[in-house]
Amino acid sequence: MSIGAYRKLSWFNPQVLALFSCCGHPKRVNFSRHLAKRERGVGSRFDDVSWAQGVGKVLRLLKAFQNPNVSAALGSGDLPPILLSRMLVGVVGCCHGELDVIYDTLTEAEKRLDRKTDVLLICGDFQSVRNEDDLECVACPPKYRQINTFYKYYSGEKTAPVLTIFVGGNHEASNYLQELPYGGFVAPNIYYMGYAGAISVGGLRIAGISGIYKNHDYNTPHFEHPPYTESSLRSVYHTRKEDVERLCRITGQVDIFLSHDWPSQITQYGNLQKLLQRKRFLKEDIERNALGSPPLDEIILRLQPSYFFAAHLHAKFPAIVPHGEGKETKFLALSKPLPGQDFLQVVEIDNGKVARPEATDAEMEVLRDLEWLTILRNPNADSLEESLVKETLDAIGGEGGLKVEKSGFVRTARTYDAASPIRGRRPMALNENPQTSWLSEKLDLKVDTSSVHRSSGRAAAPAAEGTGLDVQDEPNPEEIDIDLDDV
Repeated sequence: MSIGAYRKLSWFNPQVLALFSCCGHPKRVNFSRHLAKRERGVGSRFDDVSWAQGVGKVLRLLKAFQNPNVSAALGSGDLPPILLSRMLVGVVGCCHGELDVIYDTLTEAEKRLDRKTDVLLICGDFQSVRNEDDLECVACPPKYRQINTFYKYYSGEKTAPVLTIFVGGNHEASNYLQELPYGGFVAPNIYYMGYAGAISVGGLRIAGISGIYKNHDYNTPHFEHPPYTESSLRSVYHTRKEDVERLCRITGQVDIFLSHDWPSQITQYGNLQKLLQRKRFLKEDIERNALGSPPLDEIILRLQPSYFFAAHLHAKFPAIVPHGEGKETKFLALSKPLPGQDFLQVVEIDNGKVARPEATDAEMEVLRDLEWLTILRNPNADSLEESLVKETLDAIGGEGGLKVEKSGFVRTARTYDAASPIRGRRPMALNENPQTSWLSEKLDLKVDTSSVHRSSGRAAAPAAEGTGLDVQDEPNPEEIDIDLDDV
């Protein structure tokens, strides 16, 4: 796409706003000044902005500030009308284990909107750390490893207030996520999409892929398993060609696509100058065409999702990718939960249903995508004939098998005890997860069980030498070091 074409889609075109209040445009509200006025008791309202002409409306933008955990920075004034046939979707960039912060901020948004969010989407670096052993499987320098708050939701001490769906990033408790290669609940009301996948929630079709792109691992299968080496602890979160090819076989409308990484060409479709003002270190990679994931470019062109959400680079970046015949993908990358960071967006999306008074629990259930299951079951089929789809439906027990039962969640490892912390050690094997076992059996999927610990709970095998808290990560010369960015 030429630069001239980009200008037609720029922030300053009133027909296609790139669409966020407080984006730094001199004609829009300055967020810092707005917050200062609110703290002095002087109210001010945000401009009502739409994502693009004739499509979903961005309701409000939230930020995290030093005000304990929760942003109180929403503007006052009348809100735009809400069509009840639309889903209210919360989107978060990187999570970094800060679920308490995220849910508290979302609750504040719901109070101001006077409406509950239907579903929350998180774009990676979720960090589903259950205990000290999981923490040892997070690929980052030891001094940055923190238990954070996920274990409270895993143990049942707390419950996610809204159905939460996430993809994996490059800072994850990889041993836990590898228990669920095809997706599943990691805690009550918190669903992981697996290496790649497609589901339906409340009438919205959501697809996604976990991890980040590295060329040297792209063509290899998923070979990693505990005990991880320093190399496999990183390659485990690298996206694979087989997953991308499966996603590209999806037909029909995809409403939302989730990834951690950015499509490599996405900066051509947004305000690159503004991005580089905040993230100067990205300039060299963009000039070398080394930023982001080329396979995601293929996905965005093949699937043409209505919305594409991402994270990873800890920057807010909106863009609009045109596909022709009036179709376009609205892209948004968000940051992480830190003071002053744009990490949460609340968006209203049409789910194609008739108006309803409010979402019911049944509507907010996770449904497996039948076409995706058929793709998994028939990896070598040239086309997904109707007979193959019917065979897949029969294999899972009919339409009832499409529902991902929340009751299917099972704790497969001990929970962190804040009163009695212990020294962590990298597990020697994966714990068997009943959710994976059920789907694998139904669809006759081949799962590597060479490193599966059959009894749930902590593996009793001794830790490998040098895998305690004092482990030092080996630098990867091909990795973009963003761990220290904005910390």
